[in-house]
Amino acid sequence: MNIKNTTVFLLLSAMLLVSSCRKDYIDVDNTVITPDLSNPIIQTVSNQTWYLVSGTVKENWSTLENAPSDAEVFAVMLYGLAWKSISFFRDGTVDMVFHPPFFPSAFIHGLGTWQVSKTEENTIIMNVKTPVSNATATVKIVDLEAKDQVAIISLYVDLGNRVVTANFTNSSTNFSPNQLDFINYNWFANKEVLKTPLDASEFINTSWTTASYNYPVTEVPDEKQNLTQVTYVENLLTATPVSLWGVELNLLNDGKAAIGYNSQFMDMIYDGDKKIISDANWEIKGNKVWIKTDEQLFFPIGEYMFNIQTYGNNLNSNYATVNGFPIRTQRECYYAIELIERIDEGIWCRVTTQDAVFYTVLFKSPTDLSNTINIKEAFKK
Repeated sequence: MNIKNTTVFLLLSAMLLVSSCRKDYIDVDNTVITPDLSNPIIQTVSNQTWYLVSGTVKENWSTLENAPSDAEVFAVMLYGLAWKSISFFRDGTVDMVFHPPFFPSAFIHGLGTWQVSKTEENTIIMNVKTPVSNATATVKIVDLEAKDQVAIISLYVDLGNRVVTANFTNSSTNFSPNQLDFINYNWFANKEVLKTPLDASEFINTSWTTASYNYPVTEVPDEKQNLTQVTYVENLLTATPVSLWGVELNLLNDGKAAIGYNSQFMDMIYDGDKKIISDANWEIKGNKVWIKTDEQLFFPIGEYMFNIQTYGNNLNSNYATVNGFPIRTQRECYYAIELIERIDEGIWCRVTTQDAVFYTVLFKSPTDLSNTINIKEAFKK
């Protein structure tokens, strides 16, 4: 009996078995998390965005044991300096937004799920992605004060290896309207990616730069075009996406490409006068621009700032050490670029890499590779 006939036989046998049972219904487990909204405090807290009251994050207790990653040791700095908001949506999803001071154009969304605790009053259990790890947290609503339309909540957050307290308000004057849009996950992430196949002639002999590549060397008139919404990052500290530092994607007419890096960023580790590039290849695949690098710079901010041990696939460290800092590259990295909207300055797009997903403007400019040096030569031992 061949595989196809065997499959049909098994399906028929299963149908006969079910039909022969006296029980005339089948139980199906519901795996969708539906929070219990019977508690009026949970009702008030859910379905709106709560903005962190600056300076209120306090670490009450912490331990280095059971830390999910090396970067988790420094996670309290993220909560104190970068955590900006939290939203508990009634469909069972939660979104924590981080705005790291060392990447001022990036708003990083930590997505997850939540439900109401069955054993502790006014308590939420959430499983969420943070910029440095996955976390399961117990969030207790300690206090809730409301006057007119403005409310303040005090949260006690137990992350397993640390406990922090913080105050949040549903009214924020600390962000511009454009920044508030980027804090709102649905504002950009729900915009539709264009499905029409792309024409390679639109991209040939053109460089496409992220906002962080141009800023602050070139001020971008439209603030919104200077912002990036990151909906996934593998690990901000130990595997920092190089695209957050700023990249220039030069697409040439023979399927070759060159990846350039933000000059102010490179000034920290390179004292030459040439633009450092990495070799790459590119092609059009339907509605995507697909770029694959030979190897590109790997520069984790956690190692640079805190001496955290780094990690990553396909790392190459056979280069010089600059000011005690080892220069590394990462082989075979990719960029998948999907267009959302064409604008005069370039394209709004979704960019997926091996370590991040972000929504941003790629600015269009003529390619200039007249004074470059390959990264392999720039940091040769």
